[in-house]
Amino acid sequence: MGLGAYVAGACVFGAIARIGNGETAYFLVPAGFFLGCTGALKLGMNRLPHVVAAHSPVLGEALIFAGPLFLIAGWRLWHTVRALRRRELLAYVWSPHVATAVIGVTFAILFVAVGAWNYTDYLAEAARHMATRGADRGFLLLALFGGGMLGGWTAGKIKSSKPTIAAVLRCLVGGTMLGFGGSLVPGANDGLIMLGLPLLYPFAWLAFASMLLAIAAALLVEQRLTAMVRKPRLA
Repeated sequence: MGLGAYVAGACVFGAIARIGNGETAYFLVPAGFFLGCTGALKLGMNRLPHVVAAHSPVLGEALIFAGPLFLIAGWRLWHTVRALRRRELLAYVWSPHVATAVIGVTFAILFVAVGAWNYTDYLAEAARHMATRGADRGFLLLALFGGGMLGGWTAGKIKSSKPTIAAVLRCLVGGTMLGFGGSLVPGANDGLIMLGLPLLYPFAWLAFASMLLAIAAALLVEQRLTAMVRKPRLA
């Protein structure tokens, strides 16, 4: 997943933001993710990895974690109320605190209303013909991408530009790698961030750390190669 995010220039979350900027090539990241899951199926990976809820210390020892979590939620809510009073919520570009608070609250509401949902799980299950609640989750998928485009439009970031062949190939190949990697880990990228990490699943922290290390290693190699190319030759 880390190498896929490096190749595409964005993970499955970042692709939504890039689509909101009007970069239409990034529609191929979720399309590539679907292809990657299909390819994993063809290679014999016909079972999706599942999260075992009993392994979460947050759910197993709810009383221990309730206090700190309520404090964090209260702090986030306080920041959001302050932003509302300063009318930051009406600004074209939200601050990171406000944006992440809205994402967290929205995910919590969806978690209660429709259960754990992330769009990569929906695509992965669709690739394996195992998708359930297709209408509800399909609507949420459209709402997710529609919200990204609406955000880009209100921020004035959407610009009509023709995608290059390089951008198309990069997004498709990177998305495919993300899909194949996501087939190895429950929840893929967005599921790790929105569900696995907050619930303190050990596999989620290990998988996300390995993803970050892969991205860092790829960037380091790119930096070294660029420095070697730009290094002036001695006479």
